[in-house]
Amino acid sequence: MVSSNCYKVIIESRGNKLSIYYENSAIYCKMVDLYGKTKETILVSDVYDNFFYSKSHDDNIYLLCEGKARNFLFLTFDHNGWHIEELNLRKEFGNITLLGLFALSDGVHIVFAKKLLLEYYFDLYLLTKSNDEWEKSFICEIYSKTVKNSEIIKMTGYNNLHLISTLYDGQSLSLSYFLYESTNSRWSHIPIVNLNYDDIYISTSIHDCNLNLYCYNFDNRTLNIYYFSKNLLANSAFSLVDIIKLNNVSEDVLLVIDIISDTLKIKYIYNNFYHESNYNIITKQWISFKKIPLYQLPVLHYVKIIKDTSDNDFEEIKNICSISDMLEIGVPYDNMVILDDEKNIKDNDTFSNTSLILDHMNLLTEKIEDLSRKLSELESKKVNKKLYESKYEDDIDYHKEHHQVLKQSNFKEKFMNSKPRTIKLESSPVLTGVLSNVDTSLPKTRDNEDETPDANIDNKTNREEVSNKEYPNKHKGLIKTVTDWLKE
Repeated sequence: MVSSNCYKVIIESRGNKLSIYYENSAIYCKMVDLYGKTKETILVSDVYDNFFYSKSHDDNIYLLCEGKARNFLFLTFDHNGWHIEELNLRKEFGNITLLGLFALSDGVHIVFAKKLLLEYYFDLYLLTKSNDEWEKSFICEIYSKTVKNSEIIKMTGYNNLHLISTLYDGQSLSLSYFLYESTNSRWSHIPIVNLNYDDIYISTSIHDCNLNLYCYNFDNRTLNIYYFSKNLLANSAFSLVDIIKLNNVSEDVLLVIDIISDTLKIKYIYNNFYHESNYNIITKQWISFKKIPLYQLPVLHYVKIIKDTSDNDFEEIKNICSISDMLEIGVPYDNMVILDDEKNIKDNDTFSNTSLILDHMNLLTEKIEDLSRKLSELESKKVNKKLYESKYEDDIDYHKEHHQVLKQSNFKEKFMNSKPRTIKLESSPVLTGVLSNVDTSLPKTRDNEDETPDANIDNKTNREEVSNKEYPNKHKGLIKTVTDWLKE
C-alpha cells in the first residue's frame, strides 16, 4: 500500500489485529490476539515517520522505512514473527523518493521516484523481489509538485496496481492511467484528461468496484475537487463525475476524502476542531457540515484500516476516529461517546441555547454602547460647531462696530490727471532765499520807463525794503497756493 503519512495502520489478519504506528523516532506494533490479549513491541528505532506497509494474500505483513542513517529497512511479519533486512537502495539508485510498497501474487513490489535535472520531473521505477533478488524496471516519467503528499498508486485484488501519472507541457497538466497486471507483469496506460493547473494533489479510493480519482487544489482557502471515476469490471475510461467546491479550507490540513454509499465525505482536523463535510454525489448538493471541538471528543487519530473482504480481495479505508485499547474503532461524533445519556444531551442543548442567547445579548450590548458613544461624539461635534459659529458672529459684529471704515482716496487719479506747473528757480524766493530782480506781478508803464537812473535806484532800494518787510506774507501765500493746488 501507500505510505502511512502520519496515519496509524490497523491490519486485521487471521483473527488478529495489529496496530502499527510511529512515535518518538520509532515504529511500534500493538497486537490483539483472538483471546483479547495485547502485546506491544518496538519494531525499529531511529527512523523517519513516513513508513510504507502492505499485506499479502497469505497474511504476511511487510514494512519499509527509511533510517536516519540514510539506509532503508525492510521488515517482514509471518508465522515465525518479525524479520528485518537492510536494503542498499540509495547506494544502487542514488537519491530516491519512495512511493509505495505492494505485495502482489507475483512478489513484493516497491515503487520509487528518481528526480531528474528539470525541476518537479521524476522517473518512476518498479522494483520486484523474486527469488530473493530485486529487479528494476522503468514505468513512466511524471511531473509533480506534490509527489510526496499525493497517493497516486492503488492496489486491488492482490493482482493489480493502478497508477495516476501527471505531465506538464507549460500550459496544462495531462493525467494518464497506468495499470499493472501481475498475471503478465506488464503495464498498460490510457490518457484521462488535461487540467489547467500544475499543482494538483491526487488521492484515490475504491468503492463498489469503482476506482475513484480525486484531483484537488486550493485557491484562496477554497478547496476545488475534480472527481473522476472508472469501473474496474469493465474496460472503460475515466469519466468526470463532478467538480466540487468547499470554502474555508486551509492548504495545511491533511484531508481524508472517501465515498460511502452515495456520499462523498471530506474530513480533517484543524485548529482544535474536527471537521466533516458530506456531499451527495447524486443530487450534487452538500448535505451537512460538522464542526466539533476536540475537547468534546475522545482522542482522534488518522487511521488506515486493512481487512480481507473475500479470499481474493481486501479493502482499505481511511478515516479519522478514536481507537480503543482493544483496537476498536469509534466514530468521532457518536453521541454515546461525546455525552453519557439523553438527559445530558438535553441539558447540554439547554446550556448551549442559553449560552447562545447570552452571547447575542452581549454582542447587542456592545453594539449599543458603540452606537451611543458615536452619537455622543456627533453631539459634541455639533455643540462645538455652534459655539464656534456664535463666537465667530460676535467677533464679526464687534469688528463692524469698532472698526472705522476709511474712504478710498482718489489722490492718485487727480495727481496723474492734473497739469504740471513750472516754478522758475531764479524767481522763487522759497527755493533761492532772495527776491527776483524783476517783479513780474507789476506791468511796465511808460512813467516807469521815463524815470532817471537815480530814481530807479531809489525805487529799487525802497522796493527791497518793502519786500523784505512783506516776505513772511508772500511765503504764506505761496504755501496756500500749493495747498489749494493739492486739494484740487
